[in-house]
Amino acid sequence: MTIRKISPVLAVIGWVSFGVFAQAPIALTASVRKARVLVGEGIAINLHLKVLSALEMETVERNRDRTTVTIETLTGGAPQRLSGKDYVSLHKRHPLDQIGEKFRSQTGAAWDAQLNLLDYAKPLAVGRYRISIAYRWGNEPAAVVKANPVEVVVAPTQMLSLSARWMGGTTAREQLASLWKADDSGKVHWFYTVADRRDPSVLTSSVDLGIVDAPAAVKPSLAHINDIAENQFDRIAVWVDGERLCWWRVNALDPPAVPRSCLDLNFDSKQPILLADPPLQLRDGGLAAVVTGVGRSGPMAMWIHLGKDGKSDVRNRPIQSPGLGAIVWKEAEDSPSGTLYIASPSGRISRMESAGKEQPVFDAAGQQVLLTQTQWLGNGLVFGVFRRGQNLEVQRFGPGAPEKLSSWSMPDGWRIEQAEGFNAGVAVVCRTVSGGLAVFDSKGMHQFKSGTVVATPTSLILIEHRRGQGFVITPVN
Repeated sequence: MTIRKISPVLAVIGWVSFGVFAQAPIALTASVRKARVLVGEGIAINLHLKVLSALEMETVERNRDRTTVTIETLTGGAPQRLSGKDYVSLHKRHPLDQIGEKFRSQTGAAWDAQLNLLDYAKPLAVGRYRISIAYRWGNEPAAVVKANPVEVVVAPTQMLSLSARWMGGTTAREQLASLWKADDSGKVHWFYTVADRRDPSVLTSSVDLGIVDAPAAVKPSLAHINDIAENQFDRIAVWVDGERLCWWRVNALDPPAVPRSCLDLNFDSKQPILLADPPLQLRDGGLAAVVTGVGRSGPMAMWIHLGKDGKSDVRNRPIQSPGLGAIVWKEAEDSPSGTLYIASPSGRISRMESAGKEQPVFDAAGQQVLLTQTQWLGNGLVFGVFRRGQNLEVQRFGPGAPEKLSSWSMPDGWRIEQAEGFNAGVAVVCRTVSGGLAVFDSKGMHQFKSGTVVATPTSLILIEHRRGQGFVITPVN
């Protein structure tokens, strides 16, 4: 047996030819879904992968340490390099959680994937950016394939309105979802955004819904889900548009694939037509809602059940006057029902079951009452907020008699703008004479310039959308 020595030069050539500097076994290309986004909107990068030689892989769009995302500001500044470790830190994942999936890819296989930049970073501020994606396919640091860089412009915008809704999971407040409207050079865009419950400044998705022809005055609302929200892929946006109730199925990944639907209410358009809060997304994909208005036979509450198959069941119940409504839905959904509270313009609060008659429960003596609610799985409370003399007062409504919950001194000229109910109580937002906000809670009064108050599982926060920065979260107390 003859042993031959291998030349060191040949050994190096062999290592270069077959080692880490060999041609990458995969090809990776990138394109941006939208080259121009509004501040606060998510950025999606489409990836196309083609396998040139079979290998063990991990999902390129998200993994622990194989993918690197580099963000460069085209106006200067140090680049930001991110990986799965940033995803774990940003979204507060357990260090031992599995990030992405491992699999063996076969030669010739090809597929598309989508990288959500919000997995790695908070929404980018206004500016021009170049984003590069690299994937380490081998164990050596140099065993890397790079996609072509993409460029994105983040444009400033003015938010017009925001409507937030907590979705349940392991707790009643597991996922903070919101619909917000923004102006882009005279066009109104609608967005659907999902935020982390532990830190609402961290978004998991923020999608432009492609709705640009709806009237600016329309105020969309997300339907409540009386169950684990993740059991359903879609969410339902609901609003009153003139004499119609309209709804649209939205999700956290893509703009709606089907057109919005509307139901004629046949109410007098010269009288208030008001959607009770919240509409309900049913477990079977249907929708239930209550709208108050004036029909041919007088004021009424219209109980609406819209099946996933498109069939509708409408029941009209007479009431004394249309008004702001809040409803606590029962858990059973075979025939959606609940307890509706109505606040008339004169300050009269009434209650009615879906199959019952309207019953008076409270009188605010001529003061307009703002109603808000908190609920999940058929259990809930309704709060009424109104001025009584020089005081701001909160009444709690439930199965028993109304209960006075809180009272604060309120200067003349201030008006009630928002109330946020939660199990421990309620926070009230007032617009001051100077145009600022005053937030009242159990710890007193707090003043801000603008924003929307949301009760998280542990605290109150103020959500603002600034023209150049996007979403800004400020603790209230």
